[in-house]
This record gives sequence, C-alpha cells and structure tokens, in this order.
Amino acid sequence: MTNPFLPLTKRASFNAIRIMDIPGADFDPALRGQTAHDLVSARALSALIRANAERLRLPAVKGDLPRLLDACFEAPDPVVRTAAAGVAHRYGQRLGTILLALRRGDPVNRAVRKDWEAAHWQFWGSIRQVWLGGGLVSGALGPLAAQAATDLLAANGFSDMAVRVSPYGAALPILGVARCIPSRNHAGLVFDFGQSFIKRAVAVFQGGVLTNLVRLSDLQATCEDHEEADWSQTYAQRLSNSIAVVIAATRAEVTGHGARLHPLIAASMACYVDHGQPEPQGQGCYNPLALLADCYQDFLAAQIGARTGTTTQMLLLHDGTAASLVYAGQPATAVLSLGTAVGVGFPPPSAEGLRPLAERVTIRNA
Repeated sequence: MTNPFLPLTKRASFNAIRIMDIPGADFDPALRGQTAHDLVSARALSALIRANAERLRLPAVKGDLPRLLDACFEAPDPVVRTAAAGVAHRYGQRLGTILLALRRGDPVNRAVRKDWEAAHWQFWGSIRQVWLGGGLVSGALGPLAAQAATDLLAANGFSDMAVRVSPYGAALPILGVARCIPSRNHAGLVFDFGQSFIKRAVAVFQGGVLTNLVRLSDLQATCEDHEEADWSQTYAQRLSNSIAVVIAATRAEVTGHGARLHPLIAASMACYVDHGQPEPQGQGCYNPLALLADCYQDFLAAQIGARTGTTTQMLLLHDGTAASLVYAGQPATAVLSLGTAVGVGFPPPSAEGLRPLAERVTIRNA
C-alpha cells in the first residue's frame, strides 16, 4: 500500500506514540498514558537500569548505563546475569506493547494522535517485519529484547509480526547513506550525526558492490547539550561550523592515508530532512540548521569546499530514512533506530539506484 508518511516529517515520529489502552490485551497496565520515548529511549532504558541497580551490582549509578548493562550479561555472578536478562525482557516487552498498539490501532490510541489519519494507522497495521538498529540494541540486550517483543505480539494474536535485530546495529544509517555514493571506483566518506555521537566511516566498493565499512573513531556530538531546538541564528551557525570542521578534518585524515574519495559526501542526521533541508518546524537540536539556507546540504557543501579547497557535494538524509535504505525492497517493513531517541524509517519498495550490498558487509575499525 502507499506510504502516507512520505515524505517523512515529524508526523512520522515513533517517539510521540502514546499508549492510552489496549482493550483486552495482555500487557503491563503501568504503560498506560506513556509515550514511546518514555518507554524505549536511552533515558528510559537508563531508568530501568537504575531501578535494578542493586541486583546488577551497579552501586555508582551514573555514566553510560546501557554500556554498563552490556557487561552485566557476561558477569560471573548469576544474579547479575539474571537481572540483566530481566531488564532486556522488560525493555523488549515495552517495545512489543508499542508495536501492538500500532498494529491494532484501537480508537482510544487513535484519539490522542491528532496528526494521524486512518491511512497512517492502516499503514502501521500492514507492517509485518521490524528491523532494530541503534546503539541500545547493538549489544547483548538486542536479541533478548527483540524476542520479548515478538513473543508479546504473538501472545496477543499477532504471530505474523517479527522483530529482529539488524546485524549492522548502530552502523545502519552510515551503511544506508553509503548505498547512495554513485561512483564505481571511488571510496565514499559517510557520516551519521546523532544527538550524542557523530559516527564516521569510509565505504569501500568492489565491482560496484558495497563490501566494507571502515569505521573511524566516534566523536562527541556538538548538540549533546541541546536535545531540543535552539532557534537562534548564532546557534545554527555555530553548529554548522562545527559540522563543517568535522567533515573537513575527517576528509583530510582519510586522504592523508592515500584514499581516493568520491566528491559526494553522504551523511544522515537526527532530524527529518526533505531534499537536503532539515524540517523547519522540528524540535531536535539539528533542526535550526534550516535557518541558514533554503537548501542546507548545498550550504554545508560550500562551507566544506571553502575549508578543503575542493569541489564538494553533500547528500543529507534523515537518520531513519538512511537506516531503511539497508533493507530497500523488503515490503511491509519498518526500521527502528534505538538510541538517544527512536528514529523510524520505511524501506523504499525497490533498491533501484542504490549500491548493491555484499551478502554480508564487513564492518571494521580503522
């Protein structure tokens, strides 16, 4: 069926889905009234970890809690391993409950999603496969949570809906944008500008097929302290300058090692993007970049070109859209990136115009 969410805008937001009730369903009633962001964001997972800190043997409950949790799955203490599995199960059940509400589309939940029409609920009702990516599900939690979500859906009559963890995890957006590099003979420089981290990689092609991603070190995102939009020209310019500096420095780093790069640099960003322009009404930290030009990706290309003395082209995509390109051609599918917030994307019906992927793309660190 036709996707009524296209082009993706904040109307597609997964984070804003609110569970008011799922009449007759077997789910945790404590989830009533909460949004998907309340339940499965990084902040939500961290709250679950804090609630189980004693059994997880995490007395200093601070720092990167999801990463600390990952170590608990292999702890020598069976109590700790059991507690970690319990957190994963609980997290997965939350995700499954959200998907159940979407699949059923009960009137009580439709009533609070004012920006959706019947077609939007019908589209989600047609989804049969959900791929998970993002940092929160890249470790041991991912498969356990996906299974718990799938089991909850099956227990409530939807055994035809599968939730799976992508083998590419947090690399989904950079792998997706890499499929957009057009040349057969050049490597491609790709980025994912998230709310917490900036991921960087070089895409390597053999015979036109994307075979390898060489990951460079992650960088702290400039917008980490600005989860919501700061709609000032000063902020937008400062943020854009920092993005241009990162890209130009990364290009210099890579070409300094002899790589031959395509002039197109492809990047995903944690905000909705339409033809290279961040959504001007969005509330994310990257949305104010729309203040700088009518087409921000061209503005950014000029900034980078001025710094590098090269002719540069930019392709800028929404992170969820970029992640979905990995599964282009798979019908009735949604892709969720679980991190600071939840990104959503829907694979295009065809992979035409995208670089073919090797049967299994190798991802390695530089």
